[in-house]
Amino acid sequence: MKLKKKRKRKPKILKLTILFLILFLALGLSEYGILRLRTSKVEARYITSFNHPTPGQRVLVFAPHPDDETLATGGRIYRATSQGDAVAVAFLTNGDSFYGSLKKQLGSRPPKPADYLNLGYQRQKEAEQALNILGVKKENIFFLGYPDKGLGIIWKQYQAPERSYTSLATRKKAVPYQNALSPGAPYTASAILQDLDKILTDFQPTEVYLPDMEDTHPDHRAAGALGLMVILATKQKQNNFRPQLYSYLIHAGSWQTTPLWFKNIPLVPPPKFLKRGNNWVKYPLAPLERTKKKRALRQYKTQLRVRRTFLLNFDRPNEIFYKLTENELARLSKSINEEADKGKEELFL
Repeated sequence: MKLKKKRKRKPKILKLTILFLILFLALGLSEYGILRLRTSKVEARYITSFNHPTPGQRVLVFAPHPDDETLATGGRIYRATSQGDAVAVAFLTNGDSFYGSLKKQLGSRPPKPADYLNLGYQRQKEAEQALNILGVKKENIFFLGYPDKGLGIIWKQYQAPERSYTSLATRKKAVPYQNALSPGAPYTASAILQDLDKILTDFQPTEVYLPDMEDTHPDHRAAGALGLMVILATKQKQNNFRPQLYSYLIHAGSWQTTPLWFKNIPLVPPPKFLKRGNNWVKYPLAPLERTKKKRALRQYKTQLRVRRTFLLNFDRPNEIFYKLTENELARLSKSINEEADKGKEELFL
């Protein structure tokens, strides 16, 4: 019996494969070069250096969900704790409505309200582990426990305490977490403001980081507005309360979906955010700060399972913040008050 000879692969297929690889590499290098060039121009024109304050600061970070604090300010947090500054982080939600993460855990079984609550506790633990790596004391970590994916609606439609929002995920209408700052607090804007006021009054920060009010995620915009509302009210009550304020950006379209092999290119704001002017500041990370930030990010396993590229795209040689000046605060104050008044009016419609 004659054995069949193996067919040799056609040289044409091999040539096409090599050609494809060359083109892919060329496009990648071209994109890398363009991004490098754009980054350099943006940095030179719009971004100034972060003015490092002297040791002895009190740094407060408002985070809509567990992971936002590390994504945006992980390096800044570690620098502060390592030089002896006090750092506190307030999580407005536990991120308990993230269906994508639960789907990975539960498979085909539809999630129940109890599953979402369990996810909220998981994300709390991840946040504590991440912040432990960054040097934040456990007593300075505050979980408020308000509804994930509900802050935007609460800010718009539940300003007054007469009615509370019901979470579509957990089916709760009050804070269900016993380790929260105010267990049982109703899902209303006034309750959130009371919690933020307590943290602000007790901690007395000299430096505050909060979500940008033009972030595309409703929870982030609302968290920024609520945070600023409390800060502005506190400034009116306390003449000596003058913390330096910075906003940070997490969600803005596709700006954080570049290939992970571009991770050594500095982070710069998306083009539309540069129209504000040159109040953007660059915070370069020392090697140890970047290592600590990356280690902290890897504690968020519930998020890495489904958003790995997005999260790891914040592993950059720098962080960026928008410095809120008095003029900027005046503009934002007017916008916040208009939205708050509109929300109260809608209660009676």
